[in-house]
Amino acid sequence: MNEKLNHVLEQYPVEVSRVTRVRGGYVIDTTAGLRLLSEYKGGLRRLLVAEELLHYLQEKGFETVDQIVRTKQDELTATDTDGTTYIMKCWYAGRECDYENRQDLFAGMDTLAKLHEIMQETNLPHGTLLAEQPHTDLPDLYLKRSREMKRVKQFISSQTRKTMFEYGLLQSFAEFFGYATEAIRQLEDSDYRQILTDARRRGTMIHGSYHYHNILVLRHEEKELSRDYLQAAATDVNAGFSPVAVTNFEKTDYNLQVADIYGYLRKVMEKNHWNCDFGKRLLDIYQRTKPLPESEKNLLKIQLLFPEKYWKLMNYYYNHTKAWIPEKNSEKLLMIRRQQEQKLKFIETIT
Repeated sequence: MNEKLNHVLEQYPVEVSRVTRVRGGYVIDTTAGLRLLSEYKGGLRRLLVAEELLHYLQEKGFETVDQIVRTKQDELTATDTDGTTYIMKCWYAGRECDYENRQDLFAGMDTLAKLHEIMQETNLPHGTLLAEQPHTDLPDLYLKRSREMKRVKQFISSQTRKTMFEYGLLQSFAEFFGYATEAIRQLEDSDYRQILTDARRRGTMIHGSYHYHNILVLRHEEKELSRDYLQAAATDVNAGFSPVAVTNFEKTDYNLQVADIYGYLRKVMEKNHWNCDFGKRLLDIYQRTKPLPESEKNLLKIQLLFPEKYWKLMNYYYNHTKAWIPEKNSEKLLMIRRQQEQKLKFIETIT
């Protein structure tokens, strides 16, 4: 064990038996169970609210979340000899949700609905710390991104020599900028601001980064869970899915929960080529636990219509070196264009 890591671990009330390096940190075997130690670059206010939310979820019966472990000095974080900040969390024996395994993805959506049901109305002691933070709501975000798209298009147009990737962006720009413009128009015509205000007044919270990297499909011998919880999760006749743990709540916020649904759905559907039957099944699974009101279904459709993947590709191109454009960028652009028709068909199925 290196000196810096040992310095950090000594700050925690744990007896360490083994340390394993993993992506994003270290899994620590302790006498009290598994722990994960990872770097933390966020703010302490947000982390404090996340800690309170995690306690609230467990109090309401949702056991499988990564509770934050405080230091011996009752601090949320620890620092190494170089000043790098770390957090320790309770962890679980399991594997990351596999985006090629539909049962995993169904379990992820089922779990999201159960989380949202509990997070629909909260009253956390330090919740106002989040409410006081500046927020960029969807209309402002979409306007900003549409301006960025126009700026990139103007930049490419001004170049005398263009790559095939740049020609591809120019050829497809009118179509995808049109989707952005239409999404903004629909959003302005919707009751978005009112239902967002109502949600924040209720204390409605979201995970903020709900995707398959933050979902662990658990092994049945997981010691962190009570036997009753595991048995209920594994035999739930309404679900039939493996129990999962949800991790990394550091981006939690007060927001419409459809934001989590959109984030999960978009990534999963991209990996599954916007298969309409599969997408409908995912939404059905969510809605049997927590039905979506028509206003939020409409917002989901608007969010899906906005060409986020296309904007992200343009933005990445603009902010990186133009001397050499990776071949994978051209492949991504081709995939976005190929999938668009099927994506639009899926949006129409949301009723």
